[in-house]
Amino acid sequence: MVEALATSGFLDGLVRRLESKWGKLPRMDIEESVAKAVDSAYDAVTQGRSIRSLGAWLWKAADNQANHHWRDDHSFRTADEVDIDEIPDDAALTDGGRLYQEELAD
Repeated sequence: MVEALATSGFLDGLVRRLESKWGKLPRMDIEESVAKAVDSAYDAVTQGRSIRSLGAWLWKAADNQANHHWRDDHSFRTADEVDIDEIPDDAALTDGGRLYQEELAD
């Protein structure tokens, strides 16, 4: 089942659709959501449950997982966060701090 889904390109399309809906989530989280959805479908089938529409099942399960990622990890982040790489090395140092850093360098 998983091989057929991957070969058909369905999973790639599902990832792209989720990326367009959850644009602020990293692709890794979206791919993990799809993987968990596939696992849940496989578990359901092995337990004897019937799935009428595998595509709909995967969409809903992956969307729910993406929602969990957003709610648990990313919704608390703000736009005010600063990328640490963009801060100059001496931006937060006072004059005394700069002198101390220069002494350490010497």
